[in-house]
Amino acid sequence: MGRRLRVAVCAVLLGLAAVLALYGLFAISYNGDRESGATYVLVAGHRIDADIVGAIALLLALATLAAATLLLRRR
Repeated sequence: MGRRLRVAVCAVLLGLAAVLALYGLFAISYNGDRESGATYVLVAGHRIDADIVGAIALLLALATLAAATLLLRRR
């Protein structure tokens, strides 16, 4: 894989990691539309707890960031 292609793929992965991290932070800090205390977000038509979705998004962002770093350091 050429150096330019690796850098381009890393740039895309870093952008994806940033979007996932931002979504994760928004999902964790989401207070809901009501005062009921329970917060849910729709994922593929299913109601899932917003804190769980946020944690999963942050973990995916961390894994994507690690993959981009490993790919960039590869010789």
